[in-house]
Amino acid sequence: ETATLGSGFNYIGPNGQIHYNWTELGDSTSLSTNESITLTDSTTLVLQITTTNADQSLNCVASDTASVHLNPQPVANFSGDPLLNCAPLIVTLTDHTTFNDGEPHPEVTFTYQWSIINAANEATHSSTEAMPTFTIQEAGLYSVELIVTTNSGCSDTLVLTDYLTVNAQPISDFISTPERTNLGEGGTITLFNITDTPVFNPDDAITWTWDYGDGSDQTHDFNGLHQYSSW
Repeated sequence: ETATLGSGFNYIGPNGQIHYNWTELGDSTSLSTNESITLTDSTTLVLQITTTNADQSLNCVASDTASVHLNPQPVANFSGDPLLNCAPLIVTLTDHTTFNDGEPHPEVTFTYQWSIINAANEATHSSTEAMPTFTIQEAGLYSVELIVTTNSGCSDTLVLTDYLTVNAQPISDFISTPERTNLGEGGTITLFNITDTPVFNPDDAITWTWDYGDGSDQTHDFNGLHQYSSW
């Protein structure tokens, strides 16, 4: 805003500048004596300019007001469920964004930019939905980034590092000896576990369960050994 004074006065002040003072309407306390003012709430400001003539016998004051509206600043927040599973991990992310003033602001609408980021810092999945669901096939740790923007252009970003854990899904496999027999009275069969064990992490606690299909007790050794009463 601009306040104009008539001619015939000499402006005095530091480096020849005008004396000025920003105050809130109805409050004589100065917010700042600089041109840059930081506000945390919407308000009406008064700019008051004081000048004097050459012999300082007259003081003149001009003022103007400026209404400042602050749009609410979002604070990004979200949750995911589930956060850990064997591949594939099917996770739903839910937005919990609030505002820095603690008020609800139902008049504000959001746009969303979600990213799922792998250990190589590559975005493997993305969405602009408010509550997206992602299916992650590859094992590993994944970070989640949310950029939320209001309809007035205010935005905030939240990144939760290594937020999701996708464990490798093992594929069971085995071979048997013998594979076929004609012995009607049954016999012993050895089952060799050839599951691809390198997919497991070194600290994984691995259990094996053999079910022989004849109602007998299960066993939990790496390989299976069982005697059938009949084939």
